[in-house]
Amino acid sequence: MNIDLAIVVLYLVITLIVGIYYGRGTKTIEIFATGGRNFSTATLGATLAATYISGSIFSIGISAAYQDGL
Repeated sequence: MNIDLAIVVLYLVITLIVGIYYGRGTKTIEIFATGGRNFSTATLGATLAATYISGSIFSIGISAAYQDGL
């Protein structure tokens, strides 16, 4: 077995185990999706800022690709 494949499989197994362990208290999809609506203002602000910045960088990159080509 190749070392790269072993690392990927180990990562996926650890992710599955952690997900099952921490997700066992989640009973509905609403709680899963919103986390019980337990967000601070700073968390919401940081999420909005990161989304705006990422969207801006993506659209600038797309524009450059259309103008200059790949």
